[in-house]
Amino acid sequence: MADDTRRALGKALSTINADYAEMVVDKMSDVETYPAPFLKRYKIYKVLNYGTHPVLFYVGFAPGAPAYLLTGSLENYVQMAKDDGVAIHSPEAAAEYVATALEVTRSMSELVYVVKSVDDVEFAGDLDADEERQKQEFLDKYRARIQAPQGEPAGTGYHVTAFVVANQNLSRYSMMVSTAGGLTPEVTTLEENLPLMMGA
Repeated sequence: MADDTRRALGKALSTINADYAEMVVDKMSDVETYPAPFLKRYKIYKVLNYGTHPVLFYVGFAPGAPAYLLTGSLENYVQMAKDDGVAIHSPEAAAEYVATALEVTRSMSELVYVVKSVDDVEFAGDLDADEERQKQEFLDKYRARIQAPQGEPAGTGYHVTAFVVANQNLSRYSMMVSTAGGLTPEVTTLEENLPLMMGA
């Protein structure tokens, strides 16, 4: 990332979170653009600071416009999209918009990730016999059900379904997406206490 862009991003973020702003300009940080082709002016930046305890977070920023700390805040993501003038006009664009939201607004205090197939679910490596049986039952049950985020027309907008692992649970996210980028989530926990990898 160009130094002037990094400085501008750090300055814009300084009024929101001084610690994160310092990490943006820290030479111990990698700052890169996260793909978000539906945005017109704004860009999403992925910041990874390699300090004593590595810190990962996402920021939305456009020169001359407010910066948005996206990590942990779906509300900020939607507000950024509103300020950007996002226009969602296809099921595919809606699915991409939701998939991006789930990644960049996820909690960094727990292990959370979108799964596109059962093969993406990260089981622990030291399973006992009962856990191996639980794993196989899970794979058999969900192999045909879990898929990448999918969108379909719904009313004046779109409906997107996505599957997300959080720690040891699997949830289904049903998101209503407006053409202006508004999001109305409904979350259903499908499985709990799976023998999965732990840690943020």
